[in-house]
Amino acid sequence: LQNADHTNKYKKIWDFVCQISREGFDQIYKKLDVYVEERGESVYAPGIQEVLKELHQKGLIQESDGAIVSFLKQGEPPLLIRRADGAYLYAATDLSALKQRISQGLEEILYVVDQSQNNHFEHVFEIGRKAGWYESSKIIVEHIGFGLVKGKDGHKLSSRDGSPKALNELLEESLFHTTQAIRASKSILRAERTTHDIRLSTKATEGDRMVPEEERKNPPERGNFDDFDDIETHSRIVESVSYNAIKYFELSQARKMDYIFSFEDMLSLRGNTSLYIMYAYARLRALRRRAAALGIPIPELNSHFDLEEFKNLELNNFELDLAWKLIQLNDVISNVLQTYQPHWLCQYLFQLCQKFSSFYESCRIIGHSQETLRLKLCVACEQVLERGTSLLNVKTLEKL
Repeated sequence: LQNADHTNKYKKIWDFVCQISREGFDQIYKKLDVYVEERGESVYAPGIQEVLKELHQKGLIQESDGAIVSFLKQGEPPLLIRRADGAYLYAATDLSALKQRISQGLEEILYVVDQSQNNHFEHVFEIGRKAGWYESSKIIVEHIGFGLVKGKDGHKLSSRDGSPKALNELLEESLFHTTQAIRASKSILRAERTTHDIRLSTKATEGDRMVPEEERKNPPERGNFDDFDDIETHSRIVESVSYNAIKYFELSQARKMDYIFSFEDMLSLRGNTSLYIMYAYARLRALRRRAAALGIPIPELNSHFDLEEFKNLELNNFELDLAWKLIQLNDVISNVLQTYQPHWLCQYLFQLCQKFSSFYESCRIIGHSQETLRLKLCVACEQVLERGTSLLNVKTLEKL
């Protein structure tokens, strides 16, 4: 394959295999709403010989028993760049790719590869620095390592026959589990609503408010998964919930840690899951629709939520907790960018939804003397959830 002769029959076979693979990958990318600009290893192959010639002249690589290696990192095995039979290895491609990417003027180059490759990349980066290709103070070149995905048995996730489990296989399987999870969630929410209705019918107060007699007789809808008779709509909801769940579950794990892959955990309505986030957002949108139906204007907010306008108002504990959590978004995003750890954003969104849930269940919003203030908090929560989920490439829905 590395033969420059374009009549190489093996290369023609390889090109055919690549096209078939590309079509399969594109189907997965479409499901996950992912855009990939293809830059495979072969793109950098033509520059390998020139790069190795430069590095040899600078004394950064050398021949050893017919192979080309680098001994830059003392006390560790050498970096093998080309075997004695002339075959170039990953290190050769990585070095060529690094120089080309730097020459393109990129200011931040991140390698998202599992933790086991850390020493390999440290060696490649060190060669690049020693060669004068870049300065660490001016260009960020970093290995973003991640842990392994394991099955419930604690071993690397695999199919029943022991082979690595294909992503497409997981996506198809997730649709079944999502359908089951939505059914279970409907039952839970119906039970909660029944309990809530009984409580309202026997108590004259709820949280910080007096419950009107009419509302105790006819309590408002407290949120539920909608029943969609349209098969196409139901399928779209299931797919969205399913694919969101997988993406969010991956991003919600501490990046460098191994984790157990579990459909049960990722589709729970009670934990740090995309389903919990999506449900909170659907509640907010339902509240907006209810206000609009009653002719109540929805307050407009600036893109930046500021507690200043509330400083002279008396906020109860639920309002204050929600407001304080809302203003933390920018700090959380800054932390994610500095550490390359998206799980901090997932954790923040989960905590925000918890605060909103407590506020929503305990505070009357529409018809309260603090109606405008509380609607502002809801609009701010809605905006923060939209921004946060967008950064995670998790799609919210108007209804669930």
